Amino acid sequence: MSSVYQDNRDGRWYYQIYSVNPLTGKRVRKQYSLRIKTSIPPTNRELQEVERLQLKQDRLWRQKKRVEGVQDEKLSNKILSYLEVRQRKVSDGVLSPKTLETDEMVLGSFHRIMEEDYGDPYLNRIESDHLRHYTDQGREYGFILRSGKRGNPVSEGTISVHLRHLRTFFRNYSDELKKDPFEGITIKQVGVRDVFRDQHSPLGDEWEKLYSHLENRLVETNCNPPTYLIFMLMKTGCRVRELLELKWRPTEDYEFREGVNRLSFSHLSEDRETMFIRFKRKSRKVPVGHLKSTFMEMKEKFPENRLYVFGNPHVEDRYDKDSGLPYEYSNIRRHFRVILNEVGLPMYNLHSLRHGFISKWVRETQDIVTIGSIVGHSTTYMTEHYMDVGEQHKVELSERF
Repeated sequence: MSSVYQDNRDGRWYYQIYSVNPLTGKRVRKQYSLRIKTSIPPTNRELQEVERLQLKQDRLWRQKKRVEGVQDEKLSNKILSYLEVRQRKVSDGVLSPKTLETDEMVLGSFHRIMEEDYGDPYLNRIESDHLRHYTDQGREYGFILRSGKRGNPVSEGTISVHLRHLRTFFRNYSDELKKDPFEGITIKQVGVRDVFRDQHSPLGDEWEKLYSHLENRLVETNCNPPTYLIFMLMKTGCRVRELLELKWRPTEDYEFREGVNRLSFSHLSEDRETMFIRFKRKSRKVPVGHLKSTFMEMKEKFPENRLYVFGNPHVEDRYDKDSGLPYEYSNIRRHFRVILNEVGLPMYNLHSLRHGFISKWVRETQDIVTIGSIVGHSTTYMTEHYMDVGEQHKVELSERF
């Protein structure tokens, strides 16, 4: 028997259902977010939408139980069933294709190592020792690729990504497991490099120095899209991914569809004065009329980028020959370090520009609510968390006392 309930703090709805673990006989409660947020109390129309989502979740649950009907299945069969469900979620617009791609890579690598060393074990016999063996193999020798060859040894960051995706996989089949394979396993939170730890974000004179340098670079004939993107980060306070995937116009069905279960996207309006962004399940409009001339300048300078605003004209493997694929995050980060060296600033990371934007404009406007809505924060607490006072501002303020 399933039920739904609303969180009275933020209006979000959750789905819950009880099932019996066939191995232990214990009653287990499963809870999932319906990914919908309504008024408190909800209107009749909102309640109808919640009921529709509950029925949809009921169908998915029954489908999942049918898939899990055969106990003591091989790991390979469970992986195939799991990926089929994930593929349907991508089709429904609930899951990102990139997440599915990583699932396929991680689970494929995990199965190949398990098959080589344990002969395709049963799912409910996987224990923490199997996971430790898998991560040790990755650190020392590298994971087994689809070709059957070993890749290069991987970093702790890659190990953490693999463990997170494996944890999601095993949680999906928690009713069938005799013991949690992740018991005693810690997923390390890999921090930023030491080179970034001493400095938080450019403020005051450093901010102005960096901004002036970027303005000078934009007038150069050989200026490339990464320079424009870094300049836009300082002018909008957006996340890097939001600008990397920014399109001149919407192209996918989910970018037009109203509702809650939509993938992330960002695109410009026809008049180039507004950015429509959906990221982390939140939608917002960012006014960019002050950048309209910059966008038109990019349109003329990079005519081959007909889909993505910051497309990479040097990408050979294009989905569409008329539109370059976006730059990779690592490309922009490398370009940013070159600019920091030119200006003589410490090695800030790209996200520090978002911190700097928020700190600068909250300090100058004293309007934390509006700035928070522009950058996509749900609460002013998060905006305050992003603020960096800086030593220079402390000195200026103390001189007024």
